Amino acid sequence: MVYEAYSSVCTDCRTVSRSLEPDRSAMDNPLFFEHLPVRPGKPRSTGITMVRDDGMPTAELDGLLGSYGHVLDYLKFRQFVTWYLPPDELRAKIRLCTDAQVRTFLGGTVLEAAHLHGRTEQALDTMTDYGLTAVEVSSSMVPLDTEQLAAVIGLAAQRGFEVLYEYGKKFQRTALDVDEAAHDIGRLLDAGAHRIIVERWQLDAALGPAGESDTAPRVAELAERVGLQHLVFEAETLAHQVWLIETLGPEVNLGPNIAPFHVPSKLEPFRHGIGSEVGYSLFPTLVSRTGTAVGDLFRTPAQA
Repeated sequence: MVYEAYSSVCTDCRTVSRSLEPDRSAMDNPLFFEHLPVRPGKPRSTGITMVRDDGMPTAELDGLLGSYGHVLDYLKFRQFVTWYLPPDELRAKIRLCTDAQVRTFLGGTVLEAAHLHGRTEQALDTMTDYGLTAVEVSSSMVPLDTEQLAAVIGLAAQRGFEVLYEYGKKFQRTALDVDEAAHDIGRLLDAGAHRIIVERWQLDAALGPAGESDTAPRVAELAERVGLQHLVFEAETLAHQVWLIETLGPEVNLGPNIAPFHVPSKLEPFRHGIGSEVGYSLFPTLVSRTGTAVGDLFRTPAQA
């Protein structure tokens, strides 16, 4: 069942701290009834949602954050936006996100390109000047060895960035080896990375189209070995998002290649057990907690 609310400590790889204050944005709504799930407020350590700006107008981003900023945790700017949007527009977008408590970062291949030009430190200094608060480090297109990656992570951490490392290669075709992945991720965390983004191609290879692959349990095993709070899964498809939420729980971290308006229409409802894709799993819990018999849900006032 997706929804066991956000009220108790989960088991196995879903163990999390419930010390955060709840998000009270919905609780002021007179249609918000008792026993409905309440998300932890920001800053969250689990249940994180990262989205990607593929080039939306600044005014559209302003509207998105005004309505749904409370359920967004990070926004990633694609390479094209980073390189070809006028700098003043990019700064304006970053300021909007900062005001909404949404952390911002650039796609990891921006730093990979900077490395090719010998300008990694200059790129990090520019990110600081722009007001970005996180940085994605990767070696998905430009091969970097362990020492080089540790050096880049260290440079970013020294500047106060939250370091997100993208684990895995693009166009990966073989399922991840859990022992190898857990070892690599442990070294990256020790080097100063805050969270590890599991590359979409890794998920595709391990899960198959809808989590039906024999190697799908490896993803859950990795989360248990490393700690769910350290991982962010780059799940781009509905099927993978549903599988991860149903398997690892609603507090699984997801993103960043998610369209922003997909969050209120699909992803956030999934976390709450709302939607046919997750079997409306919220309602059996409501029935249990309210003590209402299933048949009574469909009884008219005249029949009561």
